[in-house]
Amino acid sequence: MNGWLQAEQDAGRISDVVWVADTTAGRVGDMNWLGTDNLESDQGGEYVAYQQQKRGSKLVSVPVQDLLRAELAHHDLSARDTFLVNEYGRPFALPAAMGNKVRDWIIEAGLCVEDPRTKVKKATRSQHGIRKSVAVAMASNDATVIEIMALLGHSEMKTTQVYVEQVNRRKLAASGRIKMSNMDHGLGGAVHNPEKIQENQYKIGVSGSP
Repeated sequence: MNGWLQAEQDAGRISDVVWVADTTAGRVGDMNWLGTDNLESDQGGEYVAYQQQKRGSKLVSVPVQDLLRAELAHHDLSARDTFLVNEYGRPFALPAAMGNKVRDWIIEAGLCVEDPRTKVKKATRSQHGIRKSVAVAMASNDATVIEIMALLGHSEMKTTQVYVEQVNRRKLAASGRIKMSNMDHGLGGAVHNPEKIQENQYKIGVSGSP
């Protein structure tokens, strides 16, 4: 997300994509048709509610974040059917059309790498990347698998579990590394003492028999 936000200073056209994608964590196949018809109010809150198009996906209903609300306030939503529109102010006809245009905007924003041989630029960010980063951020903040499933619209727990396991393994590795820093690795403190290393090498026969 940081790369996206930095790029907005030079390419404001992608900011709508960022905040719609960040709020909904939606799939590319759903972003092109979401609009005001998907806004619902309930108990004082406002939500983006929609049925994902991918077969087997669940209904999604997520709170509208302040950043998305502020971004949409810059537009006359009564004059457009969808949150995201092309350069002509019209909805994207197909997800692929939106995906191609977003990729162009990403490259224009400088978030790309250039093939040294062909000189073709390749985007280093994607809308799907935002969806994944939201899932990882939720898991990092101890969201449950069920909570992440509700946002992503997953129908099977094993699909969501991938993100939770990724974060848990990272946390466990960090925790284990801290514990290792308090160990002497069986060398009697030799890790931080060169003299101890030589002494232990002698004891275990590394440098020859005593």
